[in-house]
Amino acid sequence: MKEKTNPKPQKTKILTVVALAGTVAVFVAMLVILARTFTQTVLVDTLGYTEDNKIVRLLLKNRMKDEFATETTVDTSSVSSFIDTFLKAVREKEAEIEMMAGDYFPGRNTIVKYVNRGEHLLGYDLALYENSSQMNINGYFLSVIEELSSEEIQENRVEPLADLAKVFCDKDIPFLYVEIPSKVCRKTDWAAGIVDFSNENRERMLRQLEVISIPYLDLTDLLHSEGLEHHSLFFRTDHHMTLSSGLWAARHIISYAEQNYGIRFRNSGLQLDDYTEKIYEKVWLGSYGRKVTIEKADAEDFPLLIPKFKTSYSAIWADSSPAETGDFTILYDYDKISYGNPEETDAYAAYFHDNRPHIHIDNLLYPDGPSVLMIDTSFDNVIAPFVAENVGHLDVIDFRSLTEEQWLEIKGRPYDLVIAATYVIPNHVRNG
Repeated sequence: MKEKTNPKPQKTKILTVVALAGTVAVFVAMLVILARTFTQTVLVDTLGYTEDNKIVRLLLKNRMKDEFATETTVDTSSVSSFIDTFLKAVREKEAEIEMMAGDYFPGRNTIVKYVNRGEHLLGYDLALYENSSQMNINGYFLSVIEELSSEEIQENRVEPLADLAKVFCDKDIPFLYVEIPSKVCRKTDWAAGIVDFSNENRERMLRQLEVISIPYLDLTDLLHSEGLEHHSLFFRTDHHMTLSSGLWAARHIISYAEQNYGIRFRNSGLQLDDYTEKIYEKVWLGSYGRKVTIEKADAEDFPLLIPKFKTSYSAIWADSSPAETGDFTILYDYDKISYGNPEETDAYAAYFHDNRPHIHIDNLLYPDGPSVLMIDTSFDNVIAPFVAENVGHLDVIDFRSLTEEQWLEIKGRPYDLVIAATYVIPNHVRNG
């Protein structure tokens, strides 16, 4: 009779060693980040040091092109290569740890909760997840974005958008790009320009769009000009804007199109006072919150806006499905909202029935209104309902799942306006 062995202790030892190694690597990475912060805020901003200083040259290599205007050439290729290789290794080790935990321990979330509890006691609020770093700023969780060169932005963002715009501009259909705000505030967040470069990337992109005459609406500038608190536009544990922020965005999009294209919208339900807010308390965690678990991120409320005015729509949620008719509430998928485990509830999918290849809405109370096409990923889910209330016909498409055949049919429709809030454009759209 053979004696049975239990492999779990050995696997536990392996995981423990790997976890300790990963923790050390992350600690060193944190020291690098703190050193960059000190260099920027003290040496550069306060004491006025320039790239002539070795510390500045080493730690702020990604910002030197924009911050300093000298002709001195310094060979830091070996140092740069070391830093890039080190940070890549840290990210890979974190991903390996998460994968092993998922493979060997069905109770992965329980383990992560205890790890996060220890990190909380240490005041450690930055975690690496594959190719992105996640942090907590004043209770708002976000991922930091790496800096892109002007060439990368032109190739991967501007040129795809230009190809998309040409499809409709050749037919004299107005095209508008809408820039959704980053969750990192450049004016108040210490991470801006230190470890997160989303705002720098945004500004470079919009300057390039201006050069090639592609109209755009920058919602970031608008929120600052109106004195809004930047983070309040977003869910605390998710990367998406809230529903009331989507209403705010829709109001500005409609106003811009009216003023610049002479399109006549219904101008209905564009103020928050036009709605009653129904709140589901503490029912979900956003995508960032689910990564760090309930130990670090508190479950948050999920609001719906219910109109105080009469509405009536016909909605087709998939090309092969029959039309659904009803009032504004049919634009929500209530099945996605539950009072179960917040870590297992993706309530955001309730807005506009989640991400679908193609959604078509007819406003039965404004049948002669304009026909509009919106192109986006999931950010439009909180904007589209309020646009639907102000147009006659609305198509919303998501290139991530839209087929080439669907695109060929949709692009042939006679729209009065095309709104794009994404620069991720597939090749068959760019080439056709």
